[in-house]
Amino acid sequence: MSFFQGSAMYINIISNGKYKYVYINESYRENGKTKTRHVQKVGRYDLLEAKDPNFLEKLKAQYEEPRKRNEELKEEKLNAMVASLDRVIEPDYLSNAAPLLCYGMEPVRAVWNNDLKLDYRLNYLQEHYSECEFNINDAVFYLSAFKLINPSSIAYAYDKKNHKTSESES
Repeated sequence: MSFFQGSAMYINIISNGKYKYVYINESYRENGKTKTRHVQKVGRYDLLEAKDPNFLEKLKAQYEEPRKRNEELKEEKLNAMVASLDRVIEPDYLSNAAPLLCYGMEPVRAVWNNDLKLDYRLNYLQEHYSECEFNINDAVFYLSAFKLINPSSIAYAYDKKNHKTSESES
């Protein structure tokens, strides 16, 4: 059985008549519902305890280690995903290849546009009350998102954006 497919293994003791039986069970999801199945019948509790009084602790330790490793792998994967969203990828200006995109701002853009409707508001204000030739919404969004993702100085973000645009124009 695989421990890395979202299933959880655990020890279950079930009373059946006058005896208790030890099972290794697996909890898993199927079609959105949680289900359980017996993976292995270990044996009668009293007989196992007579052979080794610490059998239950040993059995739990045997299945606890893969569970901890599974949790560590999930945490490492999540940290790697977050780090990849946070990374600013520098394009290679000397080659003709298209610049790499940084997708870390996309969740911020969704909140900006869909929840807060700031794109609509800033565009409306620019259209009716400003004579700026550049898109204020794009500039404010970039600086705000950059500050949220990488809380360094706004001046650094502005200089970095200007460096990218001036390089691509020449």
